[in-house]
Amino acid sequence: MGYLTGPREVVDAAAHVHRTHNGSLNTAVQHAALAALELPDGIVDAMVERYRQRRELSADFAGE
Repeated sequence: MGYLTGPREVVDAAAHVHRTHNGSLNTAVQHAALAALELPDGIVDAMVERYRQRRELSADFAGE
């Protein structure tokens, strides 16, 4: 989910790549994204912290 602004030729090229490689998001995913935008900040902050911890664990494991 997101948006892009810029020169028309750049946006058109990016849209072509997106359609070719990503496809479109189904309705359920779009509704979930909208619901996520309404979550309290604390929930998102907690999720970001968990992902940070997992990333560090993975990076430490990969470095061994």
